[in-house]
Amino acid sequence: MPRSTQLRQRAQAALVRALAAAWRLFPASAPAALGSCLGALLYVIDGKHRPLAIANIERALACDRGRATRVARGAFRHFGRGVLEITALPTYAGRRADRLLEVRGLDHLARARAGGKGVLVFSGHLGNADLVALHQARLGFPADVVVRPLKHAAINALAIEWRERTGNRVLAMKGALAEVRRTLADGGIVILQIDQNMHNPPRFFVPFFGRLATVTQSLGLLAVRYRPAVLPVVSIPRSRGRYRIVYGPPLALPDGGTAEERAWEATARATAILEDSVRENPESWLWQHDRWKDQPREPAELEAVARLRASGRLDLR
Repeated sequence: MPRSTQLRQRAQAALVRALAAAWRLFPASAPAALGSCLGALLYVIDGKHRPLAIANIERALACDRGRATRVARGAFRHFGRGVLEITALPTYAGRRADRLLEVRGLDHLARARAGGKGVLVFSGHLGNADLVALHQARLGFPADVVVRPLKHAAINALAIEWRERTGNRVLAMKGALAEVRRTLADGGIVILQIDQNMHNPPRFFVPFFGRLATVTQSLGLLAVRYRPAVLPVVSIPRSRGRYRIVYGPPLALPDGGTAEERAWEATARATAILEDSVRENPESWLWQHDRWKDQPREPAELEAVARLRASGRLDLR
């Protein structure tokens, strides 16, 4: 990276750090309120992602253009809120979090952790996954958090610093598998997001809102290999900067079939749980993401999808 680019990025990261410090002077609801306004502005000016979001919503929710537009506006507002909440992560690492974050179902995580096996917690871009991981560690359940690094190197380093503030360890998605395996084998906790389009193999294709969508194989393969407790978690935005964090009961892992079939089935079940959560809170999900962009193209992928269709396990409603 050229030195001029490094200097520019460092200056930009310094501004973000200053903004994070400034949030302490404002009410806890300020990042959410200002971020929502930012998102409303993005909805107006983003001519690329606005129609994509509306089209995704119309097809996924089988609704008319009017409802799709309302949901899209809400999704953009929530996206803006999330952006500014990232700059406020240090404030969520302190006592403010106890007033802003309501947690339900933590007993599911506590029992899974007490069982002595590894725990795999999965979520998606619903609500604010960063706040979930940050607060989970504050409550005594630190984890390895697998993320896709930001392209801005200096801000990515700052984000890692903040994400690890309460005791988590951040692992870049590429190359994280060895560390994740060790953590699960040692009975630790891993947090994954499973709702991003995977452009390159290896990957699974599973039903998501009635269409094939790509998803990382990591959750399914790790579930089959290490038999951890696999738990969903979602965060539901509320007013005045608050969130409700909800942990669900462990996923029932499949037993029959080959290891690959069991891994696919575990992935499909987890994705179905996430879909249900998105249906219940559609304005809190990232509809601007081209979730269904990639479709099977490799011979092995086409063959796997054909087998699943023939078996009746691939239900595209």
